[in-house]
Amino acid sequence: MGGLLLHRILFSISLFAATCSLAQEFGMKEIMPRSNDRTAMWWRDGYPALVKGADWRRMIQTGNYWFLIDTDTVSVARIGAASTPVQEIPGAELSLTLEVNGKTYH
Repeated sequence: MGGLLLHRILFSISLFAATCSLAQEFGMKEIMPRSNDRTAMWWRDGYPALVKGADWRRMIQTGNYWFLIDTDTVSVARIGAASTPVQEIPGAELSLTLEVNGKTYH
């Protein structure tokens, strides 16, 4: 237990030091939260294990965009600007590729 407490104290001190360093470098105004600095996440139709017929889809909303993830297929079903109503967000098709020495991996 003592080791965990020491770890938490050291983490808090390092976080405070990092924040002070940022404040000195950029000024307090630049590091303060803005109105669009927010994030929320929920099951679109309720938690599927409890709500009969609910899809395994997660909604994520930030101050800048909406993001709908189909957790069955691990795919992005929709993504769009936060200013767009969620019902009007177009479908999305995203892919992850990696290129190494001229060869592309999908």
